[in-house]
Amino acid sequence: MPQRDWVPTADGTVTLRAANGETYNDLEGGVHTAFSAFAYGASLLMAGERVSVLDIGFGLGVNAAAAWATLRDIGAQLVLTAIEPDPEILDCFGDWPAPFTLREPREDMAKAMRGQPVKNLEMRLLKETLQDAGSAISAGYHAIFFDPWSPAVQPELWQPELLADLYKRLRPGGHLVARSYGTEPLAPFTAAGLDAELLRWPGGRAESVRVSKPKP
Repeated sequence: MPQRDWVPTADGTVTLRAANGETYNDLEGGVHTAFSAFAYGASLLMAGERVSVLDIGFGLGVNAAAAWATLRDIGAQLVLTAIEPDPEILDCFGDWPAPFTLREPREDMAKAMRGQPVKNLEMRLLKETLQDAGSAISAGYHAIFFDPWSPAVQPELWQPELLADLYKRLRPGGHLVARSYGTEPLAPFTAAGLDAELLRWPGGRAESVRVSKPKP
């Protein structure tokens, strides 16, 4: 995993800088990306009353908190499976100052992580790598948030076989969403035989890649 170098961002969150100088989020912060690229990019508002999400690269929980904020506001239930193998990052979950838009959702998630009941929120945190999670990851997800480091930093998570397997775990009509990296952001998904599209969102750098599984 990348060495620890926490960097404050403009939206009040923090991000990590890897040994090669790359930051996980840009210095504007991760909140805009969490809502635009992930929660809205995965069409969570259209997913129904009980929404299952697999969050790969849970980190400090920004994407998951944005998903919960989006669904909580309409009274929908979130069934979240989150993967984060790095204990040092998880230990920092309660330390970073959450922006106002994510404060209450993040507090709810902190309760769920402690095993306390939260209305309409079911959360399971897997403290292992995606490759090791194996049978703990089910299928039939409405959305998969695929948010590792870039292929340059974490190439093992961008292998075609892994991406193709994740696609199989979507339910029909579901979406896999990821950040866009590099000059050919669709290339890893194309190599996996997936039909991916690049989404561009106004108001900041929140380009994302979306792979949708057609309904029958």
